[in-house]
Amino acid sequence: MVRDAETDEILRAVSIRVEGARTGTMTDRSGSYILRLAPGTYTLAFSMIGYATERLPISVTGDPVRLDVKLRPAISVQQEVVVTAETPAVAIMR
Repeated sequence: MVRDAETDEILRAVSIRVEGARTGTMTDRSGSYILRLAPGTYTLAFSMIGYATERLPISVTGDPVRLDVKLRPAISVQQEVVVTAETPAVAIMR
């Protein structure tokens, strides 16, 4: 299960990927996830917009492994972005 570290709120749609592989999944509405891996040692990366990515090592022996994770909000300072739009008709009318 994946939760917010500060509020303990369930986090939906967290991306979980196995570093160095093309394997991954996402959390569901309840913050849960299932990832089937062959026995071995892996590093899982948990990421979501607005949160710092958490990387955790895991050893899979064949028995089910439960790994609960708490993500910390990321502090990010960005420059201001201004988005404007106009319809294609405006260009034609000029």
